[in-house]
Amino acid sequence: MAEVELKLLVPPAQHARLQSRLRAFGVPRVQMVDSVYFDTAARALARAGLALRLRRQGRRWLQTLKTGGGEAALATRDEWEVPVAAGRLQFAALPAAARAQLRAAGVASARPLRPVYRTRFRRSAWTVERDGATVELALDDGQIVAGAQREPILELELELKAGPAAALPALARAIMAPPRRAVLPLLPLGASKAARGQRLADPLPLRAAKASGARLGEGLRPKLPAGAALRCVLANGLEVLLANAHGLRRRDEPEFVHQARVALRRMRSALRLLARDTTVPAALISELRWLASALGPARDADVLVTSTLPAVLAALTAPPSAAQSAAASAAWSAPPSAPPSAEKAGAVRSLLAAARRRQVRGRRLARAAVGSGRFALLALDLLAWTRSPHDERERTLRQLAPRRLASAHRRLLRAGRFFAALPPAEQHAVRILGKRLRYALDLFAPALPAPAAAAAANYGAVLAQLQEELGALNDAAVAAATLPELSGDAALLAAARSALAGGRLQQLERVVAVEAGLRALAQTRPPWKAA
Repeated sequence: MAEVELKLLVPPAQHARLQSRLRAFGVPRVQMVDSVYFDTAARALARAGLALRLRRQGRRWLQTLKTGGGEAALATRDEWEVPVAAGRLQFAALPAAARAQLRAAGVASARPLRPVYRTRFRRSAWTVERDGATVELALDDGQIVAGAQREPILELELELKAGPAAALPALARAIMAPPRRAVLPLLPLGASKAARGQRLADPLPLRAAKASGARLGEGLRPKLPAGAALRCVLANGLEVLLANAHGLRRRDEPEFVHQARVALRRMRSALRLLARDTTVPAALISELRWLASALGPARDADVLVTSTLPAVLAALTAPPSAAQSAAASAAWSAPPSAPPSAEKAGAVRSLLAAARRRQVRGRRLARAAVGSGRFALLALDLLAWTRSPHDERERTLRQLAPRRLASAHRRLLRAGRFFAALPPAEQHAVRILGKRLRYALDLFAPALPAPAAAAAANYGAVLAQLQEELGALNDAAVAAATLPELSGDAALLAAARSALAGGRLQQLERVVAVEAGLRALAQTRPPWKAA
């Protein structure tokens, strides 16, 4: 049978407040739950997306096989659960469909299986009737154990027993934000206990979830109405966004912020392209805009510290060569300075330290945003809306693709005319339009006729090269605008700006490359005309 559940991560500081709110549902059923998860030495079940466990609840033993269900916060998984005796695996007790799943994974009997990790927790459970649905509400408090490794479990699980799936985020919202009470920041959690146990046992590094066009476009089909397509993209994007939000809270790595922002940009791009053809709550649009602005400073600081500024500092502290002197002269730039003095080296270190402090502040603000009740409520509202009904009479992706792509194409080319003469703000606007065109192409690619695939790949390659040049110009512009906020040393700032530009000739070459890229795009056959 299929299991539909929603998990919410409970911050330890919110445990007591949550328990107080859960008392409104009456006296819970309390059990100690001890589960052992099995797999082969080669992890055949994990690779097949399966989890097989023996669970002891009170005096009962249950044998359960679950499919993975991905990392969706509102997950639907196949589950087969049967009582067994004596706490040992008994394949014969499983239904035929479950045994078929095991055989497909290359496991025909219990012989090659061994314990890999276990979970132990105290479960407080309630049965709740709400909005035409029956929900089992469970608060789990314990740990995952894999050898000497430990990871805490503190989560609220809502499992649908009957009724519509939309009842789960609605109930979660009622618990988190009842009238006239503070919001509890319980962030939806996509990773199951089995997935976390597997990471702990192997161990597997926690990596950022990639917000690729293919990932957010999973499930898109040409005949999907606009509302259904938008729900699909936002559901996929939220899965990626939540995975990176949890990663950001646990790891100090720039890629979590980066991929979270890419997911947000793709989600907001889909809203711009499709929201006019369906009905979308205005609050979702405005809250996604808030989150993007909250993560922006962290990403800008990461790029400055990890990419742009190291190149500037290397140029400032390296003694000039004869070739560099000749190149600087040819580029009409200031001549390179003498080998760095101790004073200049100290100023450079001060500049880098200020940039790193800015990075720390940006990361702290980003963590606060993804750990807030505001973000948790946004995630629940997105989950609810993506599970809501859509109008089958709306125009389909295939009907919308040519017009929307052609419009984005025209806007970019119109904005990019006489690019070299545009002020920095308008050059930045061209970059944004280029990115929007790329995201639109990714969104509508599944709706283009098969003969357009080669044209789409060629067009996409030209667009990617154009974006690379625009990105280099933008990084330099952002860094130049930020440098005065990092240091008051006028001489150092002047030298840094000169190094950042790489000489006037290099800047001019980038501008010329952008103009060439815009011409190439104008001359490339658009895929929506290549059918």
